[in-house]
Amino acid sequence: MSSSAFLTPKQIAKRLKSMAKGKEHLYCQFCQRQFRDNTTGFDTHKKSHEHLENVREFLKDPQSYIQQWSAQFEKMWNDIVTFRYRNKEVRVTVVYDEFTSMEEHVRLHATKWKELMGFVRDWAKRNKDKVTITNKAGSYFIKWDESNEEAAARRFGGESKKRKRTDLERHMSDIRRQVKAAKREEEEQQEEKIESTPENPAPTKEKASFGKISIESKPVGSKETLDAAPAVPASIFQLDASQHSPESTTSTTTSLSTTLAPPKPHFLPGIIVRVMNKKLDTGSYHKKKGTVLKIVTGKGRPLLQLEMQPSGDVIQVPEKQVETVIPNLNREVLCLKGEHRGHAGILVELQKKEFNGVIRLKESGKEVCVPYDDFSKKS
Repeated sequence: MSSSAFLTPKQIAKRLKSMAKGKEHLYCQFCQRQFRDNTTGFDTHKKSHEHLENVREFLKDPQSYIQQWSAQFEKMWNDIVTFRYRNKEVRVTVVYDEFTSMEEHVRLHATKWKELMGFVRDWAKRNKDKVTITNKAGSYFIKWDESNEEAAARRFGGESKKRKRTDLERHMSDIRRQVKAAKREEEEQQEEKIESTPENPAPTKEKASFGKISIESKPVGSKETLDAAPAVPASIFQLDASQHSPESTTSTTTSLSTTLAPPKPHFLPGIIVRVMNKKLDTGSYHKKKGTVLKIVTGKGRPLLQLEMQPSGDVIQVPEKQVETVIPNLNREVLCLKGEHRGHAGILVELQKKEFNGVIRLKESGKEVCVPYDDFSKKS
């Protein structure tokens, strides 16, 4: 393998070994470390200062350590069975393999149980209402039977009861709010009935007098007010005849025709351009030069009739598929845009940073700066 490779075969093998499941008798429970071999790794570790210190601490009170590791072992076993294999029949060895594949776990030889089935039987006795053990052809299977409500209560403890209480309180508060709203609505209806009794007559028409003039107030929208409203002149609803005169129609048609007119051609006859269409005649004219003979204008975009060099073929190409040709210095060019459109001149200088060319016009002798796209080589 080349030296530029990411990993050598030896490094790959080492990584695969480190990812593999370690052997149980090469695991140090005191230091919680896994070793792959017995000669260099585990034996050397047993003589290290760190390991010896942990062993001394263990010998001071071994029963407390064993009880602690046993409780951790049972708790982790419970978590795997209840979360992964709840209401499922599973082989004991499958659960234990998954248990030992975890990075941080407690090995069986560090607990008070000497063998796996001893732990399983002891664990089943403590959970005899939910755990069943069956023997099928020499293999032991376990099953944890538990409903969803029991699992939620076990996982959340008293939290589920707390949630029920909060839901009940929320429901009662909604009921109180609805009762208050109903009482408020009933009070409003009673007030409306009191206002509509004969003791409180409805408001009558009032007259306001301003000197000799008296104005009687009437409800808005009544027939009398509508009849008394001033008449609107019919001339408002009549359109001005000048808007429909022939002159106005001709002006609108001319404006539409100008807006819908085809675009003006950018190029001029008598210049040399380069074809940039890759698909034209299977790409045989790509980046080939041609002389513009004629510009064909119609409803669409202008077409350039080109005489290709050096074959002499005559083709038609849209303007968008060609580009200008910039000649060498002191060659004749033709301006294509601006006030100098159609004027010939000599290319004096190229400003490459600004993509401009300095052209000396033949008629006036004036030097003008023109962008690359606005002039081309003259044929």
